[in-house]
Amino acid sequence: MFIRCYDEKLCNPKYFQNERPKSTLMSFFLREIKLDQYVLERSDLPNELITQASGTTIFAQEFPRVFPLTSFFEPEINQASENLINTHAGFSKTGILHCQRHDLRSVPVNEVHCMWKDKSYRFWVYGTEHKVHCPDYPQKCCCGCVIL
Repeated sequence: MFIRCYDEKLCNPKYFQNERPKSTLMSFFLREIKLDQYVLERSDLPNELITQASGTTIFAQEFPRVFPLTSFFEPEINQASENLINTHAGFSKTGILHCQRHDLRSVPVNEVHCMWKDKSYRFWVYGTEHKVHCPDYPQKCCCGCVIL
């Protein structure tokens, strides 16, 4: 145990032998947000792009404890929902679980196949803001403009 004097030097512990040391109780609260996602998407569009895109909220639930989806028409979504809820149930053993939120969003994804100069290409238009992902765009320079 270190006891500091007012002049910021360490004091001699023998000086405090007959005195009870004063103690201070300090509490620290760590607020941590755990976020797990599951993306059900059957094209080659990267999942990171889908999670960042806007879409339509199909189901939203926020309570101290949420329940998994069981009656959605896609069984893979029901299973993923149950897995996420079970994973988060383990967090309550190491801390206090204050609130859970369960969101199900639908993000439109369209895959387009096209031909240009006898080569076939494909690109994706996704999200409600119609973002475009075209990793192998055929023409990188157009009229002096560089497309990044």
